[in-house]
Amino acid sequence: MGTAETPILESESFVIEVGFEPKTEGPSRVFRAMTGLIEACQAIDQDLVQTISVQIRPILILEDIQTGSLKAFLRYVLEAIDDEAIKGLEWKKLVGGYLVKGKRRMVGYLQDRNTIRTAREIYDLRDGLDQTALDSGLVALSLHTPLPPARVAEDVRLLAEGASPLRRGDTAQFITDEGPIPINTEF
Repeated sequence: MGTAETPILESESFVIEVGFEPKTEGPSRVFRAMTGLIEACQAIDQDLVQTISVQIRPILILEDIQTGSLKAFLRYVLEAIDDEAIKGLEWKKLVGGYLVKGKRRMVGYLQDRNTIRTAREIYDLRDGLDQTALDSGLVALSLHTPLPPARVAEDVRLLAEGASPLRRGDTAQFITDEGPIPINTEF
């Protein structure tokens, strides 16, 4: 069980918050949504880390859980398979920040949409993820390659499925050091 004090978020940490209306039926929906959103984040991380040429394995760690609305505080531990290729660089902070910002960009892209109708929209999202990699400093390492559009589409599907157990009146948020951003439960 978590503490009453809210942990300070670092660039490689994030929170998934699921809000619900008390005294409503089907309480397991809140936990199914939390599980689905965490699993979606892990799948997205696996895809985003594949865009980095050095073999890195993201390990998601549960730091805390708070109730009221259900909040899971998560952070990364990154393990490099080929540590020699990135020796002397602060690669863990760069990659951890990229993973958090990449998911934030994806959640933000879906915020005002109920569906994606064209391939162009997937390519636009992928271009945004590429920009996130550049902004995160991965370009300085010359390690970034674009995420295949099919993986972007699959990650969008996983986010939508993760939030799907929630009902009208329930909410979900992705919270980073940049603040909260709603997860569109209608997508």
